[in-house]
Amino acid sequence: MTLQNDGAARRPRLSAIGLSEAEESVYRALLDLGPATGADLARRLGWDQREVRTAVRALEASGLAGRTTTRPPRFTAVPPEVAFEPLLMHRQQELQEVRAEVHSLQHRFRESMLVSSAADALQLVTEPAAIVQRFEQLQLSARSEVMVFDKPPYVGSIEGNIDIELRMLARGVRYRGLYDRQALEEPAKLRALSELLAAGEEARCMAELPMKLAIADREVAMMPLRVRESTGALLVHASSLLDALCALFETLWNSAATVNLARPDGVDDILGPDEHLLIGLVASGIKDDAIGRQLGVGRRTVQRRITELQERLGTTTRVGLVVEAAHRGWI
Repeated sequence: MTLQNDGAARRPRLSAIGLSEAEESVYRALLDLGPATGADLARRLGWDQREVRTAVRALEASGLAGRTTTRPPRFTAVPPEVAFEPLLMHRQQELQEVRAEVHSLQHRFRESMLVSSAADALQLVTEPAAIVQRFEQLQLSARSEVMVFDKPPYVGSIEGNIDIELRMLARGVRYRGLYDRQALEEPAKLRALSELLAAGEEARCMAELPMKLAIADREVAMMPLRVRESTGALLVHASSLLDALCALFETLWNSAATVNLARPDGVDDILGPDEHLLIGLVASGIKDDAIGRQLGVGRRTVQRRITELQERLGTTTRVGLVVEAAHRGWI
């Protein structure tokens, strides 16, 4: 049987509510044709009539099609709003039952992690693809907060992680990102951070982070197996180690500088197109060469612009530049 392309590939499939591809094709054909015989449908779809009859019987059994009492019988599609509402309600009920079962399994899993031995609270992940998958799962499982030490190099794509974080931020999950200064020296990372900050992420920066780290709801953490080698990752569940990692995050977070790339209201009339970003990068401690890559200029141009801003604000140091810019509400 060859299923005719009636444009279904460009529309959401109805298989999600239990229809086969053949049943969906026949239903769509009935919507287009109106009352039609089996022969009409076979010609329309280019099928054998036996294949049409099989699909029509399934549609009738699902309440999606009916037939006349004429000879030969004509088949009609039940209006979509009438036909699909019971199926949708049934599928929603099934999804609710699955969700409840997932919560039950998660509860059992958490209970099994409440063990006396810290070693039993650890899971080792070695494959790069599995590490990326576990990091995604950690974020998607969060209900209230995700805390991250962001430090290069990266295993997965920056773009893929942005999509997940944006979805979670939209759900109301709080994200706190503490960035190693080296991370903000990558133009792609800084562009991504600008988008995430606009969506609600809270970001801070410090000169050097001790390692990568991700924590979801203070219930599970992910950390490298070895700090200086990409040899694997550890998932840390309820344990004194998890408590220590949460405390480490809070300690470093409280001592880090805030990253603010958003332009305050009214600053466009005061600062040039790149000056606000330049001040923000200086405040984050980014090196001149990296600032130049972000702005698309050379190191000397960066230094000249910083000097001009210092003179404009009546200060001779970069610290003074940042303090005075903050005092004026520029950052």
